[in-house]
Amino acid sequence: MIKLTAIFIFSLFSFLSFSQDVIMKRDGTKIDANVIEITATTIKYRNFDQPDGPIRNIAINDVDEIIYNDGSWEKFEKVTVTKPEETSTPRVTEERKKKDFILSNGFFVEGLIGVNLYSERNNYLSYYDPQGNYYPNGYETIQSIDESTLTSVSIRLGNKWYFGQREKWRPGLQATYLKLGIYVNPNSNIGFTNSVSIGNLGFANAFKLTENMGLEANANVGFNIMSMLPPFNNQPAVGINYGAEVKFRFKALAVGLDYSRMEGNLDYVQEKRTMNVMSVSIGAKF
Repeated sequence: MIKLTAIFIFSLFSFLSFSQDVIMKRDGTKIDANVIEITATTIKYRNFDQPDGPIRNIAINDVDEIIYNDGSWEKFEKVTVTKPEETSTPRVTEERKKKDFILSNGFFVEGLIGVNLYSERNNYLSYYDPQGNYYPNGYETIQSIDESTLTSVSIRLGNKWYFGQREKWRPGLQATYLKLGIYVNPNSNIGFTNSVSIGNLGFANAFKLTENMGLEANANVGFNIMSMLPPFNNQPAVGINYGAEVKFRFKALAVGLDYSRMEGNLDYVQEKRTMNVMSVSIGAKF
């Protein structure tokens, strides 16, 4: 009778011990559980004393082994999980395009210092002399050359536009909105005269030598008024201004040589005035 009782108790103990799964953790503790699912990283289980309780999770790296209720067991190796390198999308920053100082369009301002090569004054054939006397056969045309105008100071502003996609040379247009010049004349009553050129238009050419250096060759023609600004020593003479220029440009700055021929007509006395000025220019394009 005692033997039968002992066998019964041993069988009951064996049944109870193998009716649950045992999760052995790496820290030495154990969990009595019913294992539901094993994934690549997680073990899902319910506590043995809560068969209808919530499903719990434990990381495989925290588990050493599982002893199942049928007596079998499963060992787990600790896996080092390396986080994938974060592939951060580089911030796409639009690189600011460097300004092409040589071939770019732009507004320009220039100062000029020069000398008047020579001046001309032509009196045309007329049937009336300055006193109003009438001559049926006219009187002789008089031409005089005045070299007394020595120096000049001018300022000029306008715009340049270049066309095409050439990398070394581009043609274009140059508009001079205003050119104001003061010309010293020690033989005149007030010592100087002046001229104003408005709306000059011409051709422009830019030659690129390096990224920051280049050459320009320009020509222009337009409306001009001599002795326009006070104090007047002569009646304003309306005519044209035309000329040519060559420049050396370094980035926005430019220096060059400029030739201008300015003409003005005084119709009431049939007189034509002309000045020929060679200048050194310095300026900037924006």
